[in-house]
Amino acid sequence: MGYICSKSYLLRLSNDMGSQYYRDDAMFTTGDQSASFNQFNPWNLPTNTSLVQSFPSKVVKAPGSVKKRHSVDGKTPAQIINELFKGTSDEYDNDGTMFKCSLTVDGQVFHAISSSKKNAKHEACLLALQSLRPEIAAEVSGCDVNNKSVLGRFGPPPVGTPNVPTKKRKVDSMDCSSSLKELLSKLCLESNKKYKIDSTDVTQSGGDSKLRQLSAVLTFAEEGKMFSHTAEGASVAITMVIRQALKEVFKLSEEDIIKVIKRGQLKKLHNMQSFSALHMMCSSSLYKITVNFEDVVEGKNTSFVCYLTLTSPEGVDIETKGPKCKSKSEAKERAAAVALVHIFQLHR
Repeated sequence: MGYICSKSYLLRLSNDMGSQYYRDDAMFTTGDQSASFNQFNPWNLPTNTSLVQSFPSKVVKAPGSVKKRHSVDGKTPAQIINELFKGTSDEYDNDGTMFKCSLTVDGQVFHAISSSKKNAKHEACLLALQSLRPEIAAEVSGCDVNNKSVLGRFGPPPVGTPNVPTKKRKVDSMDCSSSLKELLSKLCLESNKKYKIDSTDVTQSGGDSKLRQLSAVLTFAEEGKMFSHTAEGASVAITMVIRQALKEVFKLSEEDIIKVIKRGQLKKLHNMQSFSALHMMCSSSLYKITVNFEDVVEGKNTSFVCYLTLTSPEGVDIETKGPKCKSKSEAKERAAAVALVHIFQLHR
């Protein structure tokens, strides 16, 4: 009796003459003699073949074909970048409010903007890892870079899962700004524009107003554009010129501006009554409020309807009214709730 060996199975063969055959990939052996595989017509195997053992072939991977897992435990993205890549460099730009980090890694430049240099570099390093080493970025930031399964400490995706890269979402300055000045700074850093704000006290002596008259001027020297406004109070004039610049230079709409203001005021508005919340939103947006009441007499009962008129900085009037109520204070609160929803999309 004998055996036939191949890559995935082992057979024992015997033929009618009792000769023993041993198959290798290219040769048969009979006794002490060797002959070529084709001389024995190997595909006409004897009918009394019995399976002795079945085993998988061993796959030997080429050296260097598998990347060694890089340990990220307790390390910041900046430390990981410095360990993985040589010759990295970073540059910073600051307009007085925000920092822009330009990180060069492996010949590619990654930009990030934040309120501090440390946070800006942290975000830039995360962007570099997501682009160059997504399996490490998944473990550091917890994001699902393959949109199928998380890599890193949880291992690769299941066999047969297509490796579909996730489309990286660009962080919009509108989505992470909580004030108009912060938004202006981020937009200027992104577009490499430089601006300057000057304010001058123009209060006249002997005037009736108790507030200072402030004149604010916002200048884009390279573009040759200038915005100015004079108003009572220190912040109103500056906010007004910033609004003008955002609309004219960066083409933002009134809805965009209100969205940023609302984000900055949400925590303060949480426990406020409706009219107080409306007053704060109007003050931040430079809207003026006019309140009027209508008396509704029904027999012996009198109810009240409140009408609110909000005037935008550009002079546009928006009118809202509330339902009939038994008192003026309740009518004003109900009308303010309607205005918050209709104008500022704020639901109580």
